[in-house]
Parts: sequence; structure tokens; C-alpha cells
Amino acid sequence: MRTRPFTVVALIVLVQIGCATRKPLAPGQLFPGPLMNVRAPASAGWQLVKSDAEGMVFGRGDAATGITYIAQVIAFRLPPFGTPDELLAIVKDGAAKDSPPDRFKVVDANFQLTSERPYLCVRFRGSFEDLKALTRRGIAALPLHIRALYCQHPTQGDLWLYIAYSQRGGRPDLDLDSQAQSFIHGVRTPQEK
Repeated sequence: MRTRPFTVVALIVLVQIGCATRKPLAPGQLFPGPLMNVRAPASAGWQLVKSDAEGMVFGRGDAATGITYIAQVIAFRLPPFGTPDELLAIVKDGAAKDSPPDRFKVVDANFQLTSERPYLCVRFRGSFEDLKALTRRGIAALPLHIRALYCQHPTQGDLWLYIAYSQRGGRPDLDLDSQAQSFIHGVRTPQEK
């Protein structure tokens, strides 16, 4: 599952948010595509930071608190697997490789198979201590809270999507789970409603 690790993408994006001069997106703005339709997060102040063949990354920062938010959809290929339990092991192993211990201290990490969509998915909920977070003031240790869904594309079995919403800095917002779920729900195949 080694495409571009979540942590590296988030780092690049967080640095770009500080320098970004892009026009904010409309809350929930639709980005239709042939394989997936993606909606921007439903709250105000988000910017499209990256969009290419690998996926899309949205970012938003709170200047008053220094807290940053990332919402992203990343496509990747996954090796063949036989059972859902094998899939779960592959996803866990890939996530561990994408979170090197010299950079990230795992506070909690929960992976679960889920039937919330009509195709195979793994739900992830976790928190880390980013030991080398790049901020406007330099390097700092900051909490990183991630809510994500790994899904097998329903028509292209070897294509997988990592749909994630994260908050870096501070305690998890009271509405972090609902904001994450709203974004994750807004990423669908064109056939889904």
C-alpha cells in the first residue's frame, strides 16, 4: 500500500496552507469524476491544495489556534488478498509503514471491517503524536487525529481509495467525527446517490 503516505501528504499540504493564496471553495462543492465524485468538506474556508491522478487534498487552517485540517482522497493499488481478515492485516501493515516511529507516536489506532457501503471497506480511527510537525514557528510535537475509510473501488477491484479527514493540533474538536463522516460520505462512485 506504499503510494504516497498519508503523513507525508499531510505534511506537504500543511506547509502549503500557510503559503496558499487560493480562493476558498464553496462548502460541499462537487468535483465529479469518471471513477469517483468528491465533495469538498461542508464547512467554510477550505482550499483545494492538490488535485492529480493520485487524488485530491483539501486544507484549512485556523490562524487563531494554529490547528490545521486536511481532507483527502488518495487512490492506490493493493496486493491481492484472500479474505477480509487478510485485507485488514494488509491495511494495518501499510498504515504502520506510513507512520514511522521516529516521526509518529501512536496514541490509539482502531481498524475495523465495515459494511457501511455495498463494497469492501475498512474504517480507521486514530490519534498520533506528530513528533516533527512543521509549523510556522518551526518544528513542534503536535497531536494528529485521523478518521478514515479505506475502500475497494466497486468496479475496479485492484483500485483502493483512502478517504480521510484529520485535525493536527489541539484536542479533537467536538464535531471532528461528524465533520469527518460528512466528508467521507461525500466521496462516492458516480452510480451511488
